[in-house]
Amino acid sequence: MKPLIVKNSAQKAFVAAVLISALLFATFLTLEPTVMTAASATNDFTIRQQITGEISFINPADNVVMAGSIGGLLGGTSQGTTTVAVLTNNIDGYNMTIHFASTTAMLGETQGGSIANYAPAVAGNPDVNFIVPTGTAGFAYTAYPTDTADAVQRFEVNTTCNNGAGTPTLGSCWYGAANATTPVTIVNRLNATPATGATTTIAFRVGVDANPSPAVPEDYYTATATLTATEN
Repeated sequence: MKPLIVKNSAQKAFVAAVLISALLFATFLTLEPTVMTAASATNDFTIRQQITGEISFINPADNVVMAGSIGGLLGGTSQGTTTVAVLTNNIDGYNMTIHFASTTAMLGETQGGSIANYAPAVAGNPDVNFIVPTGTAGFAYTAYPTDTADAVQRFEVNTTCNNGAGTPTLGSCWYGAANATTPVTIVNRLNATPATGATTTIAFRVGVDANPSPAVPEDYYTATATLTATEN
């Protein structure tokens, strides 16, 4: 291999410049390696959205027409039911109360008469069976949630009602508050409902004993009820 021969000063200067540049570049790479790597920075953040609890009657209760008329002298018993479904996304569920528009719930439409609120044998404690005392009349109700875990103790039965050891049974635990305008809790659910809602059946009964006193005038009698569902 022949040695490189530089013939003039211009060539010598050019070769020297190339060699110096190469040396400087190599030195730069040795001393500043990070310059060849892209710099970076991080920025963490969150996205937050509130979803509020809501509650609604997905299936409101229908008006109730009691099954059959009752003779004002011979007496008798009549019953009617309605169902209601509540929808809520509240993780603690909801409670539902019932109350009526007047102290005595069931009032005559034209003659000024009334049918007394049912009086359980023990005040505040529903009766397993609907029994109107001799010579009286009474209007009662009971509640049965499809999901029995939603039942309140008042409407659970185990020999007696409201004893803390029973289960709800449709047609048992008949109740009537002394003052029907006072809200009474009939359901207490402890978690959110399914998409179809939580359903409760409410049954009503009217009983008239033979020759009641005071007399129950011939008329149509109506009780106006209000259900209130509230998030827990």
